[in-house]
Amino acid sequence: MFLFSLLIFPEVLEIYNQFEFDIHAGMAFATNGTKGSKVCKTIWFLKTLNNGKGGDMKGNEGIIDTLNTLLADELTAISQYMVHSEMCDNWGYEKLHKLVEKRAIDEMKHAEKLIARILFLEGRPIVSKLNKINIGAEVPKQLKNDMAAENGAIKSYQAAIQEAYETGDHGTRELLEDILEDEEKHIDWLEAQLEQIEQMSLGIYLGIQAKEE
Repeated sequence: MFLFSLLIFPEVLEIYNQFEFDIHAGMAFATNGTKGSKVCKTIWFLKTLNNGKGGDMKGNEGIIDTLNTLLADELTAISQYMVHSEMCDNWGYEKLHKLVEKRAIDEMKHAEKLIARILFLEGRPIVSKLNKINIGAEVPKQLKNDMAAENGAIKSYQAAIQEAYETGDHGTRELLEDILEDEEKHIDWLEAQLEQIEQMSLGIYLGIQAKEE
């Protein structure tokens, strides 16, 4: 998931913005002399696309726009879930920290698949757009905010699947159906956590999430 160091860490984004690239024998060369690395190739490719040099689009323009909308949702979810995960770690809720972190990683994989599909369709992946991030000040609010994000994602994926079906893009439809299945699992997990809090009280629930001494 090398691509997401570009998306998440400011210092890598700064490198992305500052590097100038040339192409020779299919390799990407950075101004500092680095060449051929997977990261450099990717930064060069995304920068080329974002400069409008990506070539003619062979995919349906509406589908590509929809994929970029879904990508923005996924990138937003990654940021929100990672903040929640680190907050749980700071509070000592180690189990919850790891589970929320895993969900963020799932969203990273979704974003990577969406980017790959956009590139396959010869579109331009937009990695600079984020929606509003809703951070919870305590665990129950975090779970509710994350569940709202997942519910929104499910509706968006359902609509996108229908759009892909109607345009005859069955490759995109199958990809989105796979991602939707993951999002539904995320909802099931979040609902289970909120039900546990209601049944056993917040204090007991958080005690279970604390790291073992």
